[in-house]
Amino acid sequence: MALRLFTIFISITVFFIHHPYFISADKILKYIAALFVLTSIIIVVIIPGATDPDFNTWRGLSPSKNIFGQVSVLTLIITLDIYLRQNTLINKILLLTLSFISLILLFGSQSSTSIIGFLAFCSIISIRVVDKFFKPLNLGRFLSSALVLSFAFSVVLLLVVFPNILESFTALFGKDPSFTGRTDLWLIALNSFREHFPFGTAYGAFWNAANKDLVAIHIIFPWLPMQAHSGILDTLNEGGIIGFILFISATIKVLIQSWKFRDKNLWFYMILIILVLNTQETTIFVPGYLATTIFILIYVRSIFSSSNPNKMIKH
Repeated sequence: MALRLFTIFISITVFFIHHPYFISADKILKYIAALFVLTSIIIVVIIPGATDPDFNTWRGLSPSKNIFGQVSVLTLIITLDIYLRQNTLINKILLLTLSFISLILLFGSQSSTSIIGFLAFCSIISIRVVDKFFKPLNLGRFLSSALVLSFAFSVVLLLVVFPNILESFTALFGKDPSFTGRTDLWLIALNSFREHFPFGTAYGAFWNAANKDLVAIHIIFPWLPMQAHSGILDTLNEGGIIGFILFISATIKVLIQSWKFRDKNLWFYMILIILVLNTQETTIFVPGYLATTIFILIYVRSIFSSSNPNKMIKH
């Protein structure tokens, strides 16, 4: 696994060495997004096998509905961001169409985690709109901050005063308060972390057929999970406390660095959504996952932008 992740890192690094302007990455992402969206909508319509056999929902070319949902929501964000920076009407119509199809694919997957990620994206954009709308009155930052604090306070208040609200909320997404058995997997990951403290089991070692403990876990969970369904806990369990600290440090660096540039629409908010997805699905540091590739891409970008910020923000 480490070799595959390193290969992705080297490939992206070489790309930015030869194409230092991020507009080059935008063009490539636009073509990839268009190919994915158009291919996926055709496949789910004409090929019966493009549905998840366990849930009878769309999965396209992905191995599961959750991965399909993750790619759909990330593609939606990519196409919307590129749409906002287009000048020609034809390109705007094309990208808006791709965004709409991505939205259809997202809800067709019925991946609750990805839908929550999309709702989080909508919330972030709403806060930004409030900030921008009231900025001429010098009230934008105050009102947007008040909106965030009010939402957080309301959530805490509801959970404390009306604890049953959690069950009602999770039911909206077809889940129970245990998030379909995820909380039990989280306990297993935490126990493993304590047993292998401080170095962890090594990436890809715990959820691996060679791990004898996995047999007992699969007896308890007949749906044969191959992750803790929490990227944070998987990083803590397999990377140990040192790997977890490095992951948090890299994430903070990416967020701070991305916030400094005017093209943060895509990159900054993309990281936030990936982190939201990573709370319910292990999406980061998993070779073959789009979220992993984008996370590494943004991390490499932050390294290059630190050395030459003026060059990296040119459009």
